[in-house]
Amino acid sequence: MFARFLFPFLALPLFAEEAAPAQSISHWQNPAGTVTVTCSDSKVETLIQDQKRELDHQCWLVNGQPVVWNTVPAIDREMHFIGFPLAAGDQSYWLDDRFLVFTTAAASSAAGQESVAVIDSQTREVLVSNYVASCSTAPDRKSWAAIAYRSAPRRESRTGKEMDTLYLIEPAAMARDLAKVVAYSSPSAHIPAVQLYSLAMTKPLWTPDGKNILLILCKPDGAMQAARIDVAARSIARLIPLSSLQASYEDRTAYDITAEIDARYQPALRAVREQLLLPGPAPLIEEIWPAIYNPTDSSPRRDGGPPEPEIYEDSAKFIAHFHQRKDPGFITANDASANLQWRAEHVIIINADLVSVSMSEGHIDVTGIYQRNHSGKSWDLIAEQGGKFRDRSLKDLPQEAQPAK
Repeated sequence: MFARFLFPFLALPLFAEEAAPAQSISHWQNPAGTVTVTCSDSKVETLIQDQKRELDHQCWLVNGQPVVWNTVPAIDREMHFIGFPLAAGDQSYWLDDRFLVFTTAAASSAAGQESVAVIDSQTREVLVSNYVASCSTAPDRKSWAAIAYRSAPRRESRTGKEMDTLYLIEPAAMARDLAKVVAYSSPSAHIPAVQLYSLAMTKPLWTPDGKNILLILCKPDGAMQAARIDVAARSIARLIPLSSLQASYEDRTAYDITAEIDARYQPALRAVREQLLLPGPAPLIEEIWPAIYNPTDSSPRRDGGPPEPEIYEDSAKFIAHFHQRKDPGFITANDASANLQWRAEHVIIINADLVSVSMSEGHIDVTGIYQRNHSGKSWDLIAEQGGKFRDRSLKDLPQEAQPAK
């Protein structure tokens, strides 16, 4: 003690210890005071698909118990999963004392992207945690309309002929129906959705009563339409052609619907708003014309453009099967939505007796290879990747297929 009094530096450690990093902790308590959600930036073991996993960066607890990430599988977490946005400007609020909601506007996001995340405090389940191309809140603030995040197929650049999917994020309905979903190998398989068969050029616009959503759409052939989505029916209720409107290539190939893109097409939407809200018969969905490729046999075009694929007569009869959309049960795939139809994206004519067909329901691609059976005048499935086709054999159809323009 005497030595330390005379030489106080002896009381100090010989080597300075590294200071422990400060831990950031945030709390959200529901209005009733019965639930507290806590987030810290430490690592923690949590439940993912009934298995304990270690998550970096953020630890989420509901009344001290870890959240359950069943709807955000490890295979898709890198592309779609955003955690929960905590940047300055993010909005968070409670719905019915049960659902904690986070929304991020593009202007406040470091990545310039919009996102929405919802946690169910009763089940500790993460209902949704996705980046989206655009998102808008319903008038009652209890649901959202979001255009699915526009990822390029197979990591290629976008062509402007992709087709968007509209998510209808309704936490109460999703929580009620969650038990009906068998597997969550896609972070969007359990989300109610509407296929638009086109690209959305405007942010989803809710009507004041929350019953409809209005959009400007660009079809794969470049034709423009105004659309009304019936929220309760989860379908397109009315379409109005806009022959005088055009979308630029830059707008069609954008990954997000920015404020600038939205502003360019909103005047056209306002001009036909009253017409869109008129009652009328449901629109007829046009036939699909998938992109057709024949790498071994093509004919040069007279106008000097790229060669047209040679489509053999028997191949045409087979391809005609895929000019109509298929019901959700046409293909079984773990990461496919149970709410969306399948459509043919592209067809490759390998030779006169072998054809590859790539199908998509808006989120994933499933490919099947069919071989012509000369004796049975049919096409038999001999290989598949990404899912399982229901129809293992297809008869020839007396209808000629045409390549997409």
